[in-house]
Amino acid sequence: MDLAVDCDGDTLLATVHPAGPACHTGEPTCFFTPLKGEAGPILSQLWAVIQDRAATLPEASWTTRLLTEDGLVEAKVLEEAQEVVDRAGGEGEDPLAHELADLLYHALVLAAKHGTSLEDVLTELALRRG
Repeated sequence: MDLAVDCDGDTLLATVHPAGPACHTGEPTCFFTPLKGEAGPILSQLWAVIQDRAATLPEASWTTRLLTEDGLVEAKVLEEAQEVVDRAGGEGEDPLAHELADLLYHALVLAAKHGTSLEDVLTELALRRG
């Protein structure tokens, strides 16, 4: 068994090997519905790193600078969005996926800075799906 605490100390995660089903459905765990593709786990991991940086504000962290310097993350989102548009139009050297990853990272830091969670964004996307 392993125990871990989250960044602000209000949640414990226990990793265990249960002797039987842990879910009322009879499944071994309540977490048996996979997210589509690889976006879910990697976005969750990225969000966790951003949340950790927001809580600890390490000095040598780019995320810390984005979170603490007035207007920096907002400017970076605009810059990265322009780079995505430019790359989609055939300009630039980096692959479009690289530019989109930069934009997504900076957009998530912007969300964190302004109190919007990844869950809020994913919920909004789900509502739009119809």
